[in-house]
Amino acid sequence: MPVTFEDKILSATEARQQFFKLLEEVREGQPITIHQPKHDDVTMVPRAFILGMINEMEALTERIASYELATDANAMDMIAGSESDIKIGRTITLAEAKRALEERRRKHGHR
Repeated sequence: MPVTFEDKILSATEARQQFFKLLEEVREGQPITIHQPKHDDVTMVPRAFILGMINEMEALTERIASYELATDANAMDMIAGSESDIKIGRTITLAEAKRALEERRRKHGHR
C-alpha cells in the first residue's frame, strides 16, 4: 500500500519566521516542505520516520534476496547438498574452515 501524506509547503522566509512552531508541527507528525526558487525543495519529517523507512528498506532488501535465492535452482541444489552433508555428518569445525580458507588464500596469493 503506498504511503501518502499532505505536506505543508512554505517559502524559506515563511519557514524562518515560524521555525519553532514548525518544529512542533513536525514533531506531531506534520511534514513541512520548504520551497526556495532555484533550489530543491526540502522536507522536514521526524527522525523516527526516516529511521523507520530505513528499517523497512533493509527488511525489503532481505526479503528480495531470500526470494532470489529461493528461485535460483542451482543455489537450492547446493543448499540441499549441504543439508545432506550435515545429515550424514560430513562437516568440519569453524577452526578447520578458517584454516582451509587461509590455505586457499595463500595458494592464490590473496591476503
